[in-house]
Amino acid sequence: MSRLLSFAFAVIATLAISIPSYGQTSVWTDDDPATSGVSGFAGGLTVTPIPDPTGDTSRIMVGDLSTSATTQQFSNIGPAPSNVLTVPASFIGKPFSFTIDYYVPSSSSMQNELSQRFFTSLNFRDANNASVEQETNGFVGFATGVALDTWQTLEITGNVPAGVDNVVPLLVFNNGGSPQPGTAVYIDNINFSVDENAVPRVIIQNLDLRGTGVFGGGADDAGAGTYGNHAVNASAITVNGAALPGGARTPADPIDMQMTYSNLDLDFDGSANDAVTFTVRFEKVDFGGDGLDGGDLASFGQGFDTGFGNLNDLQVSVVNVTGTTTDSGSTIFFDGFSGAGIGGGSGGDIDRTVEVNGTTVTLAVPSNGGFQFTVQTLDFTDPVATLELDNSGDTDLDGMADGGFGSIVARTFDLQFSLTEPDTGGLKGDVDLSGVVDFADIPAFIAVLQGGGFQVEADCDCSGVVDFADIPAFIMILQGG
Repeated sequence: MSRLLSFAFAVIATLAISIPSYGQTSVWTDDDPATSGVSGFAGGLTVTPIPDPTGDTSRIMVGDLSTSATTQQFSNIGPAPSNVLTVPASFIGKPFSFTIDYYVPSSSSMQNELSQRFFTSLNFRDANNASVEQETNGFVGFATGVALDTWQTLEITGNVPAGVDNVVPLLVFNNGGSPQPGTAVYIDNINFSVDENAVPRVIIQNLDLRGTGVFGGGADDAGAGTYGNHAVNASAITVNGAALPGGARTPADPIDMQMTYSNLDLDFDGSANDAVTFTVRFEKVDFGGDGLDGGDLASFGQGFDTGFGNLNDLQVSVVNVTGTTTDSGSTIFFDGFSGAGIGGGSGGDIDRTVEVNGTTVTLAVPSNGGFQFTVQTLDFTDPVATLELDNSGDTDLDGMADGGFGSIVARTFDLQFSLTEPDTGGLKGDVDLSGVVDFADIPAFIAVLQGGGFQVEADCDCSGVVDFADIPAFIMILQGG
């Protein structure tokens, strides 16, 4: 048996040599920095190679960014050669990361004009160089309390939007209309990378649910792969199979809020013509068996609660998901909640807490003299199948254990969908789906690795992706471990 296993491992290792590497891919980095990408307007920016001010010889500096004494307010540097990065079709819908390390010396010329600042920018463009989407992050300067004489990092993250042919990365300087000569900031380690192995997904962000309907949004501008115009996109909304009940508190258990959400681009083909129907289910679950449930479960004009102003023992899930993409006919799956928002309202102080999946969310706002409502959100590193809201209480801002001031409700939700079925506990290693794990699974396992796709049974290390890291786990399963 041991010889057979050794042979199996050798076969996998040998075949893996020809398998392309999937995962985070650096599209461009500053290992060979060049000044040709500088595009400062009116000569407002110069780049001069300099050593790292901290003496770290492992760093490769892009240069000394200095402003000349001109009246030009904005200048920028395009760090990439030719300043344009081609975006292959395989990147569409995949997570990206754009990072720049920066070092602001205490002698920086920016302190002479507090309105001087800089930020990073990414402009995703189509084949005709028309802007598809632009994202920014930063606004670093003395007026923002920047940390001096230490390396910091600016990062832009998101999903590569559909219809993109290339992307232009920039580091933009606002000279405040009165630029000062001298070193403004040092930059290093510029990197634009894309996770090719990730599954394209979309997030319906800040879905505002109340007994009176679905709210939230404005334009779909929450970032690549996110959707925010809920009042337009959501239709056929019912509560427990009936029309919306209106503003009064309507007790029931469970409460099913069903809708169809349209205008999605789930297959990332550039057409927002996909729709998914799903139900957000609210139900009472006595977590821990403490019996402290607060009261009845109800929907009303502010959200959902369990007894007026309480959120004890409330579980939220998404069920009855149906839908296929319009063009490819692929099945749409719910990956989980990527975030949630808790709301609180009061005519005086708002002074409440609640645990969401064990993490305390605090709502604390002093009185403004009238009725006010605030929302505090919680994001999850990985999507979660259900939300558990419990132990609502007092932030102790008033020094009294009185349950706090103001009502508290479950209000907003971030729902992540993709075209890949979530891990439902398939038999790890049984890649040929025979019901047992044996040597016949080796070719099937290699095929999944070579194809760069995802299969629950091949994800032997339970990482959410199928890659080289699954090989040792697969061998252990073959050994009966």
